[in-house]
Amino acid sequence: MTPCKTVVVYDQWVIIIVQIIVGIIMIIRVYALYMKSRRVLLFLVTVILAGISVSCWALLSALPATARPVPTPPLRNGCTVPISYEKAERIAIAWSTQLVFDAAVFVLTLWRTLRSLRLGNRALLDIFTRDGALYFGLMTGANAANITAILVFSTSTTKLLLSGFTNVISCTMVSRLLLNLRDPKILVSSQPMMPVAHHWKRNLVFEPQTMDDPERNTYYVAAD
Repeated sequence: MTPCKTVVVYDQWVIIIVQIIVGIIMIIRVYALYMKSRRVLLFLVTVILAGISVSCWALLSALPATARPVPTPPLRNGCTVPISYEKAERIAIAWSTQLVFDAAVFVLTLWRTLRSLRLGNRALLDIFTRDGALYFGLMTGANAANITAILVFSTSTTKLLLSGFTNVISCTMVSRLLLNLRDPKILVSSQPMMPVAHHWKRNLVFEPQTMDDPERNTYYVAAD
């Protein structure tokens, strides 16, 4: 295998692995949002497994002998990526599965938030919805541009120009989703108000009565 061929194969596998990790993180978010619903988990796992299967088919399956090669301009430096029009169509289908998965995650997140409108404190749900909408909007735009480039551009170099960019944007946005949930302001504002007798039951420390003031009977609350 030539060095350029090795680089191309490595880049394809990096995209697949990164998207699998991103998908697992998004599934965990929605699974937690729906209070560990097995039906939601089964649905999302089915969607992501279907997407992985399509991606593996698009990248690893053999092409027909009549495949038409895409023009590859010579480069002074770097590696070219020789592909065919049929291969480009398969790659576009593979990226389309990510659009389907992102749409499913966003719809489930939005539906959960709309069903919780009657709650008095929805800070955490609002953050889930806001970040989910931002992620879905940016990833939809990046994926749409990437798929358009794959199907419309005329050379192999330009067809795959936005694939790496889309992968990087996906990683960056998921990292933001995770870090934003650790904001102390969000944790404090979304903490449910519970009665002291239930929440700190094990940490109540009573002070016995004293001779100076027999009517006094105070207690302290030791926070966790």
